Amino acid sequence: MSNKAIIVIIVFLVLASLLWFSFALYTWFSKTQTNYRISSTGKIELVATSTDGELVTEGLLKSDFFSQPISSSSTSVKIDQLTVKAQGLVGPKGVAVIPDGRLLIIEKRGVVKLVGLDDKVNDIFTLTDVDSVGEAGLLGIALDPDFVTNRKIYLFYTYHSQGGELFNKVVSYDLVSEIDRVASSSAATSTKLDKIFTPLVFVNDQIVIDRIPAGYTNNGGTIAFGPDNNLWVLVGDVGRAILAQDNQSLAGKILRVTNKGQVPADNPNKGSFIYASGLRQPTGITWTKTNQSVTGLVSEVGTNNNDEVNRLTPGSNYGWPVAGGCLSGDGRFSDPIICSGTKTWGPTGLGVISASSASSSLVMSMAAGRALIAFDLNRYLSATSSPVDFGTVLSGYGRWGGMLSLGDILYAWTNNRDGQNTFKTNDDQVIRIDLK
Repeated sequence: MSNKAIIVIIVFLVLASLLWFSFALYTWFSKTQTNYRISSTGKIELVATSTDGELVTEGLLKSDFFSQPISSSSTSVKIDQLTVKAQGLVGPKGVAVIPDGRLLIIEKRGVVKLVGLDDKVNDIFTLTDVDSVGEAGLLGIALDPDFVTNRKIYLFYTYHSQGGELFNKVVSYDLVSEIDRVASSSAATSTKLDKIFTPLVFVNDQIVIDRIPAGYTNNGGTIAFGPDNNLWVLVGDVGRAILAQDNQSLAGKILRVTNKGQVPADNPNKGSFIYASGLRQPTGITWTKTNQSVTGLVSEVGTNNNDEVNRLTPGSNYGWPVAGGCLSGDGRFSDPIICSGTKTWGPTGLGVISASSASSSLVMSMAAGRALIAFDLNRYLSATSSPVDFGTVLSGYGRWGGMLSLGDILYAWTNNRDGQNTFKTNDDQVIRIDLK
């Protein structure tokens, strides 16, 4: 190599080093944070966020740079409108929609917020005994199917017993307007419109199910009423994997309970809340009606990969921690209908939609995957070991903490303040997604 060529190479290396050093200085002085995201068009973007705003640069990076593939799918969910319903939240964990259109948002620290019809957000209730260290806290919310009549609302949260032990429990409350509360002890009356703009209060707390095992990781916490009008409670292995196979423990299980806290007569094991077992960290539950039958589906977070969607059947054992991988090959265990394999999704919520653009699609929110994705549900219900194929519904908001499906409307919330992602000053958010 000639001396001239060597000089050219040295100059190039010096200039490249100066360019890198200048960018590093700018990043430090402007408090710039860099991150990657998938845009709504499927492109991978490098995002630099600073006090001066946001700079987005599209990069020609391979899809396997991320933990999830960018994939095309036969399902095609189309978004009509996005509306931010609340922002600046602290660890949102769930949303419930009151029949009059107002929203309830729970935060992990034990706070319940109300989003009014005027889109104003106010704290309306705080749990005084919640323990929100690690992955513990206020983790689930559900409205009774007969809410219009009984005004019942249910919360799942972590607490310490009088003996100092850590447990989870489900508690019901009556959610009434302040006018209703006053009227119960006086002759006060009001119109329906008055009640909508009157503060809501939580009264008459009743324990539904108590002493559910708890830990500072893998608590589960999602609760939802199914088509059978029973309450379904998702409980993780609370960091003690062996409990998922212990039928004397409620950890690593899916529980089915009446709204009064009783065991349904048709549960798989008489006298037991346990409907299914062998789960590490179940996060989302939904149902779909096919051929006049109802099928339940549950999402589960794997260790570093092998995230799953399982078909919900009575008495199923999904194998954790005995069976690893997507296909156990063990007849004792139920294999998933969808599995991420070597990819990491980090599913946080699950819902079936009925929008005209994609009827009966299964939508999943992902933390590690940082997107809402959709699967052709009919394909996975009718086949086994089907190759994983999905479409991206929405991305570019960071980590998704969960979602709620109302058919052609989704409510999804971000979880960027969990210490695993960069965040903006308006994080975290609850976003309403109207589908076409």
